[in-house]
Amino acid sequence: MSSLSVSTAEQYEDILYRRGYLYLGAGCFSAVWGKPGRATVIKLNRRPDDWLDYAIWAQEQGYAGKQSPRLYGYRTFADGTYIAVVERLDKTFGQLDSSNTRKYLYTPVRRAIGGYADEGELKQAEAASPGIADFGLALRGAFRCLDMHDDNIMLRADGSICVTDPVSSTSSEFRAKASRKRSRDLGIMTARGNA
Repeated sequence: MSSLSVSTAEQYEDILYRRGYLYLGAGCFSAVWGKPGRATVIKLNRRPDDWLDYAIWAQEQGYAGKQSPRLYGYRTFADGTYIAVVERLDKTFGQLDSSNTRKYLYTPVRRAIGGYADEGELKQAEAASPGIADFGLALRGAFRCLDMHDDNIMLRADGSICVTDPVSSTSSEFRAKASRKRSRDLGIMTARGNA
């Protein structure tokens, strides 16, 4: 399958499999593939969603590599799907066992991002992830509807918090701006790829 014959992100799954990538998991709209020891993963979008808008916004706002994942490149398709090269993260909050972690880390961070943390939770969230409250304020200003559950917040190997996929819809003004950026791509990937 040449890169010219690939017309949707989902068609890349066979290419990744043949090149030794492993299926790491999936959410409602995308699957993630990676190779052991690599610092990046490939996100394959199966149905159009707003994740790429979020990733572009976070990169422009200086949150990439801090509160949001680093986006190294992407390719969009006519059907609205995309593939993206993204930093590899360690685990979701949903994979953490400890109820103390949930109480003292996940809940305050989620509430700070959502804008409804009390003073104590805000202090806990800021101690765990400096700047998370400002990030949440900016995020709520740019996107209409957030999807903040424990599988959309992850930890890096160093323990830092990364909000991976908090958006379920964007404002129409942002969507128009992001759509123009989507068509330009940050870096075109081919079947040989740069991943």
